[in-house]
Amino acid sequence: MATCNSCKGNGTFICKVCDGWQKITCPKCKGHGYVHLYESLTGLHLRDNSTKTCNKCQGDGSLTCKACGGAGRVHCRKCGGSGIY
Repeated sequence: MATCNSCKGNGTFICKVCDGWQKITCPKCKGHGYVHLYESLTGLHLRDNSTKTCNKCQGDGSLTCKACGGAGRVHCRKCGGSGIY
């Protein structure tokens, strides 16, 4: 057995999707936690000053990273997360 040269024996890598932060910016509200309400008149979208809480992130502005499950790290595929092979 030898130390995995891919992960240097750690067994994990920092998640590339969230850069180890465990969360990503909500794509719907772009991190604001709220969305603007729009009214459509004859096909034109006019911005109203009304806002509502974003239903995708429930107002948090961020979502748990699905790539790492919120851990911030992912297991090395070469050694299966053991650090050795």
